[in-house]
Amino acid sequence: INSPTIGGEAQLPFGGIKNTGLGHREMAREGLEFFTRLKTVFIDYTGRKRETNIY
Repeated sequence: INSPTIGGEAQLPFGGIKNTGLGHREMAREGLEFFTRLKTVFIDYTGRKRETNIY
C-alpha cells in the first residue's frame, strides 16, 4: 500500500561534479572510498588454541 515502487527505483550514483555544490558522488565508488577506511583483519580458522604472548 505505502510502497508502490519497490524494486522500481533507479539505483544510480548521485551527487555533484566539480563545483556544483552538491558534494561527493554517493552510491558509487567515490562515496564508498570517502566514507570508509581500509582495515586489515586476521582470522585464524585453524581451531588451534593459542597462548597469549605479550611480546
